[in-house]
Amino acid sequence: MISKALEVFAKSVGMKAAEDCVYGVYGGFFMTVTEKKSTRTVEVSCYIGDSDEYTDDYVSINEAIRNVLEKYSITDYAVDENYVSVKSHAELSVFREMIDYIAGMLDSVGIYKSDHCSKCGEVFKDAADKRVVTLKNAKESHKHLVCGECALAYAESNGSKADQGAEKTEEKLGKGLLFAVLAGLLGAAVYALVCWLLGVNGRMDMFRFAPCLFGILIGALITYVYRVAAGKYSVKSLVLLSVITGVITVLAHYCGCVLGFIKYLSAEKGIYPSSSFSALPSVMKMQFTDPYNLPFFIIGSVIALCCAYIALIFVYGTHLKKKASGKKMDVSIQRVK
Repeated sequence: MISKALEVFAKSVGMKAAEDCVYGVYGGFFMTVTEKKSTRTVEVSCYIGDSDEYTDDYVSINEAIRNVLEKYSITDYAVDENYVSVKSHAELSVFREMIDYIAGMLDSVGIYKSDHCSKCGEVFKDAADKRVVTLKNAKESHKHLVCGECALAYAESNGSKADQGAEKTEEKLGKGLLFAVLAGLLGAAVYALVCWLLGVNGRMDMFRFAPCLFGILIGALITYVYRVAAGKYSVKSLVLLSVITGVITVLAHYCGCVLGFIKYLSAEKGIYPSSSFSALPSVMKMQFTDPYNLPFFIIGSVIALCCAYIALIFVYGTHLKKKASGKKMDVSIQRVK
């Protein structure tokens, strides 16, 4: 929602007030003004062109804005191929002066005004050819003054991306689970190997719990490899991945306890590896019966499981974040009357 002051400002300069912004032609340029608390942002929709081809224009605009950073309390700005955006926390009266300055500066640089399309740079054929295209997602919204052809290109581009995305959304559950299990077993092998190298035993030494952190590796491998192999996640696959992660993590910790204890017998008790492995069945049972090994097995399993599920949640959350950031903007087209 815009403030009452900004709404009054819009009417005074001939702009239109919308729910989240004011927009219109001011100083010869199509502008959009948004506000958030005490900060306002003006975005000028204008064709500047490629930065390599029009380097001098980019340099002139950047220098002109940098020269007034303090004067107009500018906190951030951006110059792109088809817009200039300036953010300021100045009072509304000063903010208006800043807009006047920006419009005059762009005009002096030779930037096309609102009689040109901000996307292709061509002169509008007539008033009926003008379109206001709004690109919007959950985080931001942009309005551009473009010609009918460019407006259609925005819409078609948006639709084609949606179609491409739909083609890639088929989930290959069986393939994904197979590779996830293989990846989990690889992580479990690394987990057990670390326990073997450290000679983990059932004595309650905090250092002995260090290999449990490798539960992160198991959870991350299972979740990430599934995504690569299957193409997407679903509620069903996430439940199955949680079960697979839990089983493989506990199995990895159990194997690590057994191998670590065998290494402990060899290193600390002087029992040769061949003799140690011959006692493997007894060592395997000890993990559930020995008063030292059982608590270590239980506590270590809990720690490893926590690490694995944290990794699962992190990898899945990262995927959701990337998916959201890469999601196309909604496109709406409005004919200028």
